[in-house]
Amino acid sequence: MEPVDMEKDISQLHPADPLPFALTDSLVPDIVFEEHDVEEIEKEPYNDDQPIFFPPELVNKGSLDSMTKYYCYLMELKQNFDYEVPVQNIMLLVRNQFDMDEKSMNIELEVDRGTLTVNMKYIGLKCLNSDQVILCRRFQLAVFQVLMYRKAEKLAEVLCDHTLGNNSEIDYLLLPSNYVGQSPLIDWLSVTSVTFSYEKACKNHVNCNADILIQIKSGLVCTCMIQNSLVTTPHNGHAYIISGLLTNINANSLLRLSDGRLMTYKEYYEKRHGINLCYSQVSFLAGRHIFRVQNHIQRRRKQKEKESSNAFVELPPELCCVVMSPISISTFYSFTFLPSIMHRLESSLLATSLKKMHLNHCVQNVAIPTMKVLEAITTKKCLENFHLESLETLGDSFLKYAVCQQLFKKYQNHQEGLLSIRKEKFISNTALSMLGCDKKLPGFIRNEPFDPKDWTIPGYNCGSYSLNEETLCNAKKIYVTGRRKLKFKKVADVVEALIGAYLSTGGEAAGFLFLDWIGISINFTNIPYERHFKVRAEKFVNVQHFESLLHYSFQDPSLLVEALTHGSYMLAEIPGCYQVLGDVMESLAGAIFVDSGYNKEIVFQSIRPLLEPMITPETLKVHPVKELYELCQRQHYELRKPIVSHEDGISSITIEVEANGKVFKHTSTVCDKKMAKKLASKEVLKSLKGASCS
Repeated sequence: MEPVDMEKDISQLHPADPLPFALTDSLVPDIVFEEHDVEEIEKEPYNDDQPIFFPPELVNKGSLDSMTKYYCYLMELKQNFDYEVPVQNIMLLVRNQFDMDEKSMNIELEVDRGTLTVNMKYIGLKCLNSDQVILCRRFQLAVFQVLMYRKAEKLAEVLCDHTLGNNSEIDYLLLPSNYVGQSPLIDWLSVTSVTFSYEKACKNHVNCNADILIQIKSGLVCTCMIQNSLVTTPHNGHAYIISGLLTNINANSLLRLSDGRLMTYKEYYEKRHGINLCYSQVSFLAGRHIFRVQNHIQRRRKQKEKESSNAFVELPPELCCVVMSPISISTFYSFTFLPSIMHRLESSLLATSLKKMHLNHCVQNVAIPTMKVLEAITTKKCLENFHLESLETLGDSFLKYAVCQQLFKKYQNHQEGLLSIRKEKFISNTALSMLGCDKKLPGFIRNEPFDPKDWTIPGYNCGSYSLNEETLCNAKKIYVTGRRKLKFKKVADVVEALIGAYLSTGGEAAGFLFLDWIGISINFTNIPYERHFKVRAEKFVNVQHFESLLHYSFQDPSLLVEALTHGSYMLAEIPGCYQVLGDVMESLAGAIFVDSGYNKEIVFQSIRPLLEPMITPETLKVHPVKELYELCQRQHYELRKPIVSHEDGISSITIEVEANGKVFKHTSTVCDKKMAKKLASKEVLKSLKGASCS
């Protein structure tokens, strides 16, 4: 069969002419199009090797001057939970000032015990000399090395590295801060803890209220030097944070072992480590194992009620070597959150750069929040509290609406098959991914959960990374830290999510501006619908009945006839069918939309009664398994691993949740494993909801 000419109007055919297409099993036209039209849809192959961008605001490639100017931001940390260790504010010093909206400067972290709020604000400029910069780099390197690796054995070697004085590409400072009156200042006393030495400590020891000497492995020191310090114990290679003295415990005190036996600490160290404690009357040190650095922007499943007793230890001073002093346990605890905070900040800065690319293109300023852009470039795989899927759904719908309307106005007498072919050239994943690549979107996409182990300690480059400069579409620079594999579907999803982000924030005008920027130009000038044939509508349908049903009076009733005409019903008098307009319900909406001059509100008023009861977020039934998971996420309940068993083709699943110290569980036994999980989850949900209401 000869391929059909897509530009030929079907109304030009004589009734006796054979149709230029076959009919499908559903008795609708089977559109055949020329080979070159298929090839036109296909673009050049997508390259899944894509860059990973890094924000230029945190990069400096200049030399370290005698005096360096820094922009200072105070991170105010607030604990929304009870814990014996308080947090400390942090000062962030960067070479380039941030240009972000206020909301993106606030971060909420998920912690085992609840949430931690971070409010960041700009407090002014500060100049540091080269010695101060190197000191600050040594301090943050020391703290992060200890926290990341939970040991201090190679710390001296790392701190003596000559590269600390050289230029570092990722260059900013994270320092403890305290208030003097109303002014936040750098806690220089803690920063200088990295320079601790036994000789210097003894030499500079003045104005001490305690003035009590205690024997440590290196010699006699004042208790003021060890009460807030980081120590190592060479006999086992561990590092500990010291918070004070245990005046009621010494080598002769009794220690209860895990098996219930009692022995003195002196006996324990001799039997376990072969060490003879010499200073039996000296008070032990209150030590704590190093805090773990975790991903605090990831959704957490459970809330920890209390800390494990194994985290705390009693240490004989004579076995300890002081590494850093004075530095408090609060400083170490606060620094465990910084990799997560900086990762979120890096992501927000990238979202800001992406937003600027679009704003520089627009004549009209669109005030879209940075967090909305960040949501649009964050995939579900990141396991955070937000992701792009809702915005993607919205953007996908708007894109189809915009493109279909544009094509309908341009090709008013083409059938659905022909319009669908043209539509695919605009909205297919292949087409959208290529448009996204043209704008360098892949480098902005966040597609993996944050791993603190991969976080780069600022101010220190031991050759573990390299930054390559790249130019964006708005001539601004960005940096590439590496490359990763990214499927073209993810790029297309982000394009649709960004459309949704602009649409949800700035309405249709903002949505059209983004479409124009990405490369899809939509002309929404209303073009009157031109009829190429006349139809006496009353001859084919009861117009008044349908108008009363739809609560709408047609200006051109022939549109109603066309909306209700099947593709197989081809008469010379009705050359059109519900295909310019879609299937029946869709075609009725399309007919009203065209007849009303493309008025969406009128369409919704007419069609809504036919669709009721409407499905809304309130009436939509969520799958019990999903609902239970989301409830546990919100309330920090512990959703335990399901207990599954199979016997004689029967599945038994127990779902168990611990909430507020109480265990809720239910076991369901049916043939189908998925159904068993659904039923068990449903019963646990019912119990949880009942408990919350009582």
